[in-house]
Amino acid sequence: MMTQTATSYAAIYLAPHLDDAALSCGGQIARRTRAGERILIVTVMAGDPPTDVENDYIRSLHARWDLERDAAAQRRAEDSAACRILGADHLHWPIADCIYRLDPATGRPLYVSDDDIFGDVHPAEQPLV
Repeated sequence: MMTQTATSYAAIYLAPHLDDAALSCGGQIARRTRAGERILIVTVMAGDPPTDVENDYIRSLHARWDLERDAAAQRRAEDSAACRILGADHLHWPIADCIYRLDPATGRPLYVSDDDIFGDVHPAEQPLV
């Protein structure tokens, strides 16, 4: 199915987070869609955070960024609106941001500090790299 999808578009923009493609490449995307090209924006980490994952780091980031618990749904809606304005199709993958992901072996959070996020990829997520 991905091969069929891939051949249906002149370009596929792979964005790690919501709004990344619109903010980073919006001018190029708009120019291409105005020229008649079909464009797809795939956002990888666009999933809802699990409701049972909470820790001091998550709370600190939500406070720092003034985020509500349902911020992912609001951000998906904003991203969808941006894609419509740009004339691009979009696909939101249901993967939560790293601060919400747990180690499958231990059930503990993978990332609990800025150093964790901006450091090496956690060994449990190496297969994703």
